[in-house]
Amino acid sequence: MTDSMEVNSSKPQTSGWVHKLLITAISIQGIVLVLTALDFVDLSLPFVTQVIGFIYLAFVPGMLILMNLKEGVTGDALDLKGLSLFDRWILHELNETVKKTTRAIDAFRLNEALNIVMNFFWKVFCDWYIEIAKIGLDKAQRQEVLLFVLKKTLLLLHPFMPFVTDELMAILPGEHPETIGVAAWPKADKRFEDKTAVGVMDKVCACVLGIRQRRHDLNIPPAAKVKGMLMCAKKEDRAALEEAVPVIERLAGAEGVAFEGFGVVCPNSVTFIAQPKLKGVLLLEGLVDIRKEKDRLGRDIKTLQGQVRQKEGLLKKQGFVKRAPKEVVEKERARLEELRLKIKNLSEVVDGLK
Repeated sequence: MTDSMEVNSSKPQTSGWVHKLLITAISIQGIVLVLTALDFVDLSLPFVTQVIGFIYLAFVPGMLILMNLKEGVTGDALDLKGLSLFDRWILHELNETVKKTTRAIDAFRLNEALNIVMNFFWKVFCDWYIEIAKIGLDKAQRQEVLLFVLKKTLLLLHPFMPFVTDELMAILPGEHPETIGVAAWPKADKRFEDKTAVGVMDKVCACVLGIRQRRHDLNIPPAAKVKGMLMCAKKEDRAALEEAVPVIERLAGAEGVAFEGFGVVCPNSVTFIAQPKLKGVLLLEGLVDIRKEKDRLGRDIKTLQGQVRQKEGLLKKQGFVKRAPKEVVEKERARLEELRLKIKNLSEVVDGLK
């Protein structure tokens, strides 16, 4: 940011969201018209629908962050020595996103660049970090990280969503140019590289997703808290995950998550494999009737096996494979693989029920 730039450091205003949504509509029209003319992006209906939803959801984290900010938080005062595991992880992911997006834009792969930023913002920042950040959201350091990442992401999105990003940046606290269009492009920072944090977060995410999947498989009500145990083959994995227990419990709807030896067998439970050397156990007493669940899952597996035989028979018919449109044949093959995967997953659930 040069000294000659006009800087806006006024207090953020959170009113006028209808106006912001109108600006969003204008932005969508501009994006569609320009990219259609340049033929840079596949503007199929699903893609356009996804972009519209993405732009709308871009307001949500901004509103959440603004409504909870402490006085004096600007997103420009990171204390790198006081970062938590999760803060270090999101900064590493942001750093990687900056690198990949810059390379894609430099090579004029604009569709790839947009997908990289959307994936980070939606699936990493919003789906994971913001949910994690709700634990300790009242801490100034956590808010600094949230605002820092949001600002950098808006800069990355600006070439694709100029109106929306300009409007959002204008209401965020801290010093920034009168228009985002003259702000400096984000640069990768070696201080944010942290593969250790990434490795631990991979385990945290695997545990959360494993618990969620078993809850779904066994029809456990969303409001029910499930007690669980984690089993690590490596002591260093256990030490790293202990800090993440509150996050795992919050994101997976669990409670009382503890650590046990890798080979421990528990009655009235179901196991899941988070990673090759990391297992989880959910205690089901009072939540699930093991015998009834095994019977139900057995019936579901038989039904799926019948559907697999049907699909296999269809795909063995040369007349169908040769005459049917290619996309129809590929759809049937994809459905067959999906059915086989479901059978594999349900079989693992049955085997894991004790």
